[in-house]
Amino acid sequence: MKFSKDRLAKFVVSLIFLSCVLFANFYAVRKMLSLGTEVYFYDKLSVAYDIGKRAGLDEELKKILSQGKFPKEIVIAKNFEVKLKTLKDPYSFINSEVDKKKDQIKLIRNLRTWALAIIIFIFGWRTISSFKKKPE
Repeated sequence: MKFSKDRLAKFVVSLIFLSCVLFANFYAVRKMLSLGTEVYFYDKLSVAYDIGKRAGLDEELKKILSQGKFPKEIVIAKNFEVKLKTLKDPYSFINSEVDKKKDQIKLIRNLRTWALAIIIFIFGWRTISSFKKKPE
């Protein structure tokens, strides 16, 4: 089987494109997991605030810092603990963070969906266009 330079170039470009898309997908998944951890963290704090107000919030933070299972969650808890000292209304801040993180996750999911649709379209179009009829 003989490859022409044109066909080889198309193959290399397709391989580079596919590699970039796979890397972008990997990065998007990692970003969504990170944002999911933050949503989970702020949701826990929101419930703690609903139950015990400021004292419940402080108790939940102490519990996370002492018994935290996830390193990312402990880092977020330390940052939030510092920020909590200057917050007047922690409940609205927590809810706005949850909403913001959920919106970012939705945006990443939508971008991944569009990227997948574009990949399917491009490779489908290339496959269909490669079946040219031979002149008789």
